[in-house]
Amino acid sequence: MIGVPFDGMGRSPGQAGAAQALRAAGLAAVLGPDAVMEPDLVLPGPVPQRAVGSGLLNERALLQMVDSLYRRVRASLSAARFPFVYGAALKHRTRRLSWPDAVAGSRDVPCLG
Repeated sequence: MIGVPFDGMGRSPGQAGAAQALRAAGLAAVLGPDAVMEPDLVLPGPVPQRAVGSGLLNERALLQMVDSLYRRVRASLSAARFPFVYGAALKHRTRRLSWPDAVAGSRDVPCLG
């Protein structure tokens, strides 16, 4: 289980509080005793401004989140575990997922399946 305390708008806590709230509500117990609870990703503090050049909101945290999450998912897969990711917000559109709220509406990624 990989907690992602990220808010695409750079608010505090905003959506970044979702991972902790889900744990406090008993998420691990619902998934059962075989669920491996890992520490949340460690991300820089939120910045509710667009970065110069890219125009991304909360850019530093977004980039670190993507890199850290990639590494954690790879480690889970290498250990033959399902990488259950929770806390990060994605917008859902009919059969498409968009990038986190920091870039929502600028790029869409097709859903698999």
